[in-house]
Amino acid sequence: MAHSDIDPRGRVSRRIGVQALVQDEMGRLLMVRRGQRWQMPGCVVHGGESFAQAGERALREATGLKISPSHLVALNQVPADEQTGAGEGLIVMCDAGVISDEDANAAAVPAESAHELVGSAWVHPDDLGQFTEPHESRFIEEALDAIGCEVSLPLLSRGERVRT
Repeated sequence: MAHSDIDPRGRVSRRIGVQALVQDEMGRLLMVRRGQRWQMPGCVVHGGESFAQAGERALREATGLKISPSHLVALNQVPADEQTGAGEGLIVMCDAGVISDEDANAAAVPAESAHELVGSAWVHPDDLGQFTEPHESRFIEEALDAIGCEVSLPLLSRGERVRT
């Protein structure tokens, strides 16, 4: 298939982000709060950074946890938002696994991220609607369904599994 309508030297206009889905031993999800908005720990993927590296960075910067996500469990296409001016984007939801109670209790917003993040919480999946917008809840629920069905895709770079 030819892509003659695409300039390979041109800049891509889509934003790409990663969110890391972490569960504790009770099945609760780790959420962080930016202003009034709760979300999964996440970030924009930097140039040259793999999804796994971005997910690991997001978790470290938002919670102090050092976990490397290993698999993609959901992909969300986000349309442009004319009200905010945000361009369209893709969000990759990565599974960062289930962590021990000890690690879960240690998760907290590091001081260097306090200017951006207000706090963190462990949220039961049944309570997502109280914390997130409906479209975000659906994205997380789809990721949880994929994990429950043991459906995931490995994170690859040039065909190789990414190890951070």
